[in-house]
Amino acid sequence: MAPTSANRGTLDEMLEDKINMGQWSKHEFKRNILPHRCYFFAGTGINSLKDKILNHFDKILLHENDLYERYIVKNNVKECSLVFQVYGASMAADLVHVLKDGESKEIIFFGAAFGMLSEMKVGDFVIPSKIQALDGIIKLCENESYALPDYSFVHKIKSIFDEKGILYYSGKSISIPSVFVKPKKELYDNDLIALEMELASVCYYAKKLDIKSAGVLVISDTVNKTLLDSQKDRYESMYLAFKTIHENL
Repeated sequence: MAPTSANRGTLDEMLEDKINMGQWSKHEFKRNILPHRCYFFAGTGINSLKDKILNHFDKILLHENDLYERYIVKNNVKECSLVFQVYGASMAADLVHVLKDGESKEIIFFGAAFGMLSEMKVGDFVIPSKIQALDGIIKLCENESYALPDYSFVHKIKSIFDEKGILYYSGKSISIPSVFVKPKKELYDNDLIALEMELASVCYYAKKLDIKSAGVLVISDTVNKTLLDSQKDRYESMYLAFKTIHENL
């Protein structure tokens, strides 16, 4: 996350003092220690979705909105963090490190994805078990070609969806960390079911930093529907995914 002239000195000090944990989280969330779980919403969000999510909590303990929007919220005695409007793999990777600095233990990622199967519809769910990580104009997952979510976390989310009768696709997705610059087509695996931008970097760094992570993707566009078409089903599904996981995990 790029520093502004107003906070550059503070960020430089934090980067130099890596032993003193909690400085990055304090800068971003005003607290050294963050809640155990973070709900991580990538890409474009709308106020009605955020309002419905916030209605699940009794108190808003923190709300900041600059490069991305973030909350610390509380329901009874349980706190969690919420982040919205995280655009792109670089910002996502930085934010995972901030969450680690604040000693967060779980990240549940929600993002929009292009559906690569002909039968997919806007609003369908994908729970990836593996994410291919490809270069756009940057390479974030170092020398790794794949990123893996936490297997037990993925299994729990699938079990909850199964129990509630929520249908989903499961398999391999792909992350490309730029919108317009993409690798050659032959680099794509032939068994991919969804494409987005951030999940590989989230899962890669979460695993590296010993944070449990899993992703739920909601199909936003397909070969038959573009992002210019109605996104009502996408946001309704995004809320359903959050509500189901939050109430049962």
